[in-house]
Amino acid sequence: MHYGTVPRQLAQAIPARGFLEQALTEAESVKVEEWAHALEPDFHHQDTLSELRFDRAVLDLTLLALGDMPSLSRSPADRRMAEKVDSAIAWFRRNLREHPSMEDIAAAVHVSPSHLRRLFMTVLKQNPRTVLGNAQIEIAMRLLSGSDLKIESVAAEAGFASARDFSRVFSSHKGCSPSDWRTRVQPPYKEEGQESQWPENTWNGNSKSISPTGANGHGKAEEQHAQA
Repeated sequence: MHYGTVPRQLAQAIPARGFLEQALTEAESVKVEEWAHALEPDFHHQDTLSELRFDRAVLDLTLLALGDMPSLSRSPADRRMAEKVDSAIAWFRRNLREHPSMEDIAAAVHVSPSHLRRLFMTVLKQNPRTVLGNAQIEIAMRLLSGSDLKIESVAAEAGFASARDFSRVFSSHKGCSPSDWRTRVQPPYKEEGQESQWPENTWNGNSKSISPTGANGHGKAEEQHAQA
């Protein structure tokens, strides 16, 4: 399962080497498999609740990854900063079709653009452009895998100025064009009554690693199969 962004709490727990690895029990491995298969229809035929199911899955994965870690108490000031960043990201996602500027986002959460940039760096250790760009790519991936929208329509829904701009940014994140990603990366949809066409599960080592960054530095949360 791939996500363009991960919850702030998970991003902050990732060590400097860029990924978080933790042993899974057999029961937890089965649980993750069940989550992945439960999302299979949503990757290909999204409905009005698909986004909520995607969000629930990433929260479940985050809780599983962080379940054994000690909770860190935060000061009221830290909580206020984190809430301001979360509000900015949520507002951007709701309004991205309007191509909001940093000034628009800052005004929506009642801070200056320079202060908003400092908040992102303090809370997420990333600049707003990176975080918000990852959110756009996540939305685009969901549309590419869960609908038959043309690339131009996906670009517009994900807040890009043009299909050309979308293709350029998507290729820099994923290493291939949106069309290639749609046809090569996503498994065929399983119709009711058919055997699943997803690859056989390969959870042999009962471990997982979660990384907020891909090889090119862009956001990704990934369940990685351990080798026997």
